[in-house]
Amino acid sequence: MMLREDYLDLLPGNENAKRVAEQSFLVEEFLLQAAGEDGRFTGNKGGVEQHPLGLELEETPRRLMVHGHCHQKAAVGMVPTLDVLAWVPGYELQPIDSGCCGMAGSFGYKAEHYDVSMAIGERVLFPAMREHPDDGVVLSGISCRQQVLHGTGRAGRHPVQWLADALSDKT
Repeated sequence: MMLREDYLDLLPGNENAKRVAEQSFLVEEFLLQAAGEDGRFTGNKGGVEQHPLGLELEETPRRLMVHGHCHQKAAVGMVPTLDVLAWVPGYELQPIDSGCCGMAGSFGYKAEHYDVSMAIGERVLFPAMREHPDDGVVLSGISCRQQVLHGTGRAGRHPVQWLADALSDKT
C-alpha cells in the first residue's frame, strides 16, 4: 500500500512513482489477475482441483478465521483474500468483523500504548480466537500476526501459506 498510495503523496507528479504504483498489487490481487476471469475456476480431476494457473489444489477440510490488516481493509478490502482462499476445496472461511487488531502499525509496539493496543485486540479479535481454538487463523499483516500471538498465543499465518498447504505434490 505504501507503493500505491504513500509513494505518490511523497513524490507528487513523479511519473516513475506513478508507474510503480500502477504495477503494485497485494499478492492475492496478483494471483487473481493472473488466473483471469475473476480468478474463478471449476473442475475436478482425480479429486484434485484444476486451476488456470496450473495449481493443483487438494481438498482440505478446514475452517479458517480470516482477519484483514487495516491497510488492506481500507484500501483494497477483503474480497481478494477471500476469493483466493476459496480456491481451496474444503476451506470454510469465517471473516472476523474485528476492525483493527490493536497494533495499528507501530502504535502497538510502543510501551506507552501497550494497554490500549491489547484492549483493542480484546474488543472482538482475541475473544473470537479463543472461542474457536481449533480453527485456522489467517492474518495477512505481520503486525496482526504478532499482536494475535502476543494476545492469545495463537500463531496466525499469511493467506499464501494457507494456499500452499493445499497444493498437491504434483504442483
